[in-house]
Amino acid sequence: MNSPEHIVVVGASAAGITAARALRAQGWGGRLTLIGKEGGMPYDRPPLSKRLMAGECPVEALNLVSEDGMKALNLHYLDGTSATGLDTDASSLQLSNGSTLQYDRLLIATGADARVIPNLSQAANCYSLRNLNDALAIREHLTAGKRALVVGAGFIGTELAAIAKTSGCEVTVIDKSKVPLGARVGDIVGKRIEKLHEANGVVFHNDCELREVKWRDRTITEVRLDTGVVIACDVIVVAIGAVPSVQWCSGLNIRSGVVCNEYCEAAPNVYAAGDAAEWFHKGYGEHMRIEHRTNASEQAMAAAKNMLGSRVEYAPLPFFWSDQYQVQIHSYGRIGPQYTVEVVEGDQLKDDSCIFRYYQGDVLMGVLSWNASRKAREHIKLLKEEWTKSHAPAAVAG
Repeated sequence: MNSPEHIVVVGASAAGITAARALRAQGWGGRLTLIGKEGGMPYDRPPLSKRLMAGECPVEALNLVSEDGMKALNLHYLDGTSATGLDTDASSLQLSNGSTLQYDRLLIATGADARVIPNLSQAANCYSLRNLNDALAIREHLTAGKRALVVGAGFIGTELAAIAKTSGCEVTVIDKSKVPLGARVGDIVGKRIEKLHEANGVVFHNDCELREVKWRDRTITEVRLDTGVVIACDVIVVAIGAVPSVQWCSGLNIRSGVVCNEYCEAAPNVYAAGDAAEWFHKGYGEHMRIEHRTNASEQAMAAAKNMLGSRVEYAPLPFFWSDQYQVQIHSYGRIGPQYTVEVVEGDQLKDDSCIFRYYQGDVLMGVLSWNASRKAREHIKLLKEEWTKSHAPAAVAG
């Protein structure tokens, strides 16, 4: 593989900035272009639903790189610009400013966009959380006495519910699932998370959907559920998941994201990393997509090496974390309702802490810690060893 003269990174995200740093760290001195659809400096997103929303850090603390750091990377930053089309045969991008940009290597690091509910999205008091402006707008509403309605009981939804309650709001969460987060962590952990919120005064309505909304000018003042329950609200936050921002990726195989092989390669000279990528994990023998900050950075580093000619297989141990009230949740490996869950309490664990082990038969697939991350990390070696016992099929990009 010849050394590329021009690498284009689409997405001024954690994956995009990490890739730019990794390329320069390897001594590559070619032309580097970074494209970001938002204006301003690239920033970190996990704090949007955590420390920033809680008012515990200033906006500037979210910056992924300083102005001096950007200069040191010696890149051309096209902020306020989006990719609108891709021609892999011509190795070119179409941009929102009407121009065409040629590349020798391309990294897709555009992340994901929040799912919306069309009939709610036009309301002046209804928000989704995906960018800094969203977070700042939502935070303005989270004041004592406000009635906050969270639609969606995933991790973003429950984190927002915790922040809103801590801020003094009356908080209600509604979700289609019978158990909050049950589809992600299983019913045992999901019910524990629900009880944590209920102990702090959050009201849950599970196994239900919105049926009607009542408007006053451009503001929604109350909603009616299909169960007949009516909920008054001052602010609504929709947190029903995200969709990879890859609609512009013409000619690539798209499923849950841009389909890649184990080298994060989607097509000749085209790579993907972060929330936008569905790649082949050779350890598990299947394609997967992980929406998490740690994965975005680690995958970007692997992709950067491969864009310069290495053949690094990207096969991490899946990981995520969530902070809710005084509880820190960490997960390693594969977890979910499809596995048998063993609860480990005591065993030198502190009060209000425990480990949940997820098994497929007698094989340990993953662990989740509840205020016990150090104990959970003791399982990492065993979880990785299980990969070597599997007979994963040959990797294919498609």
